[in-house]
Amino acid sequence: REQITGVKTVSGATYHCKAVVLCTGTYLRARCLTGEMITYTGPNGLMAANHLTDSLLAHGVEMFRFKTGTPARIDKRSIDFSKMEEQKGDEKVVPFSFTTNPKDVQIDQVSCWLTYTNEKTHEIIRNNLNRSPIYAGIIEGTGPRYCPSIEDKVVKFADKDRHQIFIEPEGLH
Repeated sequence: REQITGVKTVSGATYHCKAVVLCTGTYLRARCLTGEMITYTGPNGLMAANHLTDSLLAHGVEMFRFKTGTPARIDKRSIDFSKMEEQKGDEKVVPFSFTTNPKDVQIDQVSCWLTYTNEKTHEIIRNNLNRSPIYAGIIEGTGPRYCPSIEDKVVKFADKDRHQIFIEPEGLH
């Protein structure tokens, strides 16, 4: 029976140990899909961990792929916020840890916005399913159960007249 004795890096460094905890995130054989373009990279242009993926597979570790479905990035100057419902943040931020001083985590909140799809939106999505990586068969994976992609909402819940769309700022700018 094989056991862990350490980690050998791509650069040749060896770290001996009795146990290893891997926190790989989305970097194992990572690829980013932007529209119809596929880039073999980790998120934000960081390197994919392909050597680690190959090593784990060679040692009999099974791999499963989950679909993260990162939302589209849009320019806020192209949005008519007057047609949306504002979703304000908490007035008072409550820390997760009892050891955190609540005064230390009070920051200005940035609103999110709620809008809805309509029949025209659904028609555009249905007419372009062949361009969706999951529906075109370019990717396989299990997406989140309680937060389906817009394509999944339109296809799997075709009986609904509209679906919620949240516009969430990625930063303050």
